[in-house]
Amino acid sequence: MLDLNQIVQRDLNYAIIDEVDNILIDNAQTPIIISSPGGNSTMQKYILADKVVRQLSGIITDVGDNEAKQNGIGTENDVDYFIDKKSKTIRLTQRGILQIQNKLNLENLREFQLNWEHFIRQAIIAHQLYKKNREYVINMGKVVIVDEFTGHIIFGRRYPRGLHQAIEAKEMANGERVQVEEETRIYATITFQNYFRLYHKLAGMTGTAITEAEELHRFYNLEVVAIPTNKPMLRQDSIDKIYKNEQAKFNQIVKEVEKLHKEGRPILIGTVSVEKSEMVSDMLMRKGIRHEVLNAKLHEKEAYIVAQAGRLGVVTVATNMVGRGRDIVLGGNPGGRDLKEWQKEHDEVVQDGGLHIIGTERYEARRFDNQLRSLAGIRGDSGSSRFYVSLEDDILQRFGDDRVGKIMALPGLGEDVPIENSLVNRTIESAQIRAEFYRMDLRKQQSLYEDVLNNQRKIIYSERRKILSGTDIKTNVLSMIGEEILEILRRQIGEPNERIIAEIKTILPLPKEFNEKSLRIRDSNEIKDRLMLIVEAFYKSRERELGVSDMRMLEKLLFLRIIDLYWVEHMANMDNARQNIGSRVISQGNPLAVYKHEAYELFEGMMKGVRHDLVHNIFHCTITKHPDNVSLSRLS
Repeated sequence: MLDLNQIVQRDLNYAIIDEVDNILIDNAQTPIIISSPGGNSTMQKYILADKVVRQLSGIITDVGDNEAKQNGIGTENDVDYFIDKKSKTIRLTQRGILQIQNKLNLENLREFQLNWEHFIRQAIIAHQLYKKNREYVINMGKVVIVDEFTGHIIFGRRYPRGLHQAIEAKEMANGERVQVEEETRIYATITFQNYFRLYHKLAGMTGTAITEAEELHRFYNLEVVAIPTNKPMLRQDSIDKIYKNEQAKFNQIVKEVEKLHKEGRPILIGTVSVEKSEMVSDMLMRKGIRHEVLNAKLHEKEAYIVAQAGRLGVVTVATNMVGRGRDIVLGGNPGGRDLKEWQKEHDEVVQDGGLHIIGTERYEARRFDNQLRSLAGIRGDSGSSRFYVSLEDDILQRFGDDRVGKIMALPGLGEDVPIENSLVNRTIESAQIRAEFYRMDLRKQQSLYEDVLNNQRKIIYSERRKILSGTDIKTNVLSMIGEEILEILRRQIGEPNERIIAEIKTILPLPKEFNEKSLRIRDSNEIKDRLMLIVEAFYKSRERELGVSDMRMLEKLLFLRIIDLYWVEHMANMDNARQNIGSRVISQGNPLAVYKHEAYELFEGMMKGVRHDLVHNIFHCTITKHPDNVSLSRLS
């Protein structure tokens, strides 16, 4: 692409987003990536790193390793690494580093940091934070991502920074028939959050944004307006049933399904993972209850299963993949059926109370519960819902308080005896609010890191746009040549004059009258000014030789090529800096401040590299014209 007319995407004036909470909140930090095969296979490193990590021990915390140590969770001497679950960052202990060096037969720490640290870190994350049938599934010999919030499997998307390869190595070692695929090289990336913030005007729609109003306003300056339902809501939402343990909870769920199934009511059971949906399915099979299972493994049946989930006596077990934009018709989809027959079944389902929703546990966000409930009572139909909760559920384990446990510990309450109490329900809702703030804080912290690269991206893309727009960059090139010459002169203070002359000659040929004597008794700025007269004269001779238009084309092609090459490398360097920031921050240090400082230095280094390569190539390249394009070639 050589000019703005070839840009594919038009100006970002406005966007209207469907399911706006899913895009702008759930997927806020999901990167949009343009990449291609990296051309440097690292398969064996991922496989070997996986073997090493299986022999290490570590601790996962929600509070950071310093607080974990203070609470007696672990010390430097008895673990190999700490994982901060909140930020998904790893700190290797001294013991861990020594173990890794021994297992890989590395001579020193430097060799580990340069050649192996990245692979070890990704292998640890793959083992500890990414589980099969939760974050991903194995489909047709491929590791396929499961969307955390919708439960859909996402074909074609891979985890970045080698994490996908680390997961493939893990599953291959576990006996799955998968291969570690080649890494890709990222040429451009931006998160959904930063991409949509580029639009001048932004709007969206969803059925479940009220609970996320604060975050939508804070990050996107969007106000949330609730539109009343067209028809009165008839669905009956019962208060939760809370049990001491998970097994008692699921036993009661199956009993409830058995009872309602005999009455002929359609039932939809919502689970939070593939693993839980398969567990419920096994329990129903043992009871002889026919049912359909809808999860990321069986996504191809989704349309049919959802279409018939409202029929008499149908039981559907589904992960949260059906929580968005699904219309379950009471009596089933009338398509292809006799309308009188369908109407009769529809009326019978309505008379029986409509679709009943069973939630097998509370989600961390209240709106996910609302999405599950909303599958019943559509268009003013009858329906009902109830959630079943246990003290062993993740939401209460991570964000709950002691009140529910104290109530459940009262004398006379057996494991199979549930609590139905509005106070307990409010306690659970408080836990969800804490979880929502936790998630929002996590996204806020991630956005602060992403904004550092985003600000640099704006500078680079702005420069590229100027070049593509046809702006005369000759002045910029001459200025860069002057800066580079001055840098050489100042760097070579005290060196022999012939060395300085030799280095300047790598930029352009010098006339005979400019020699070692010319560098005597003059300061750097004076020498630079004299050299710039030579540069400008040589520039004019190149314009006469190539033609002014071709010289402008040469500047454009060279500038774009160098910027693009350096930007790709810079993104990789920034990613490494962010991933490894924890291991370089001293106790009580500010990781973000350290990252910003490193990012500034990396960016300054990149810009100096761009200047250096442009200055040292502008007089040594020419353009070659082909029927379909124009390319650069090096002068012999």
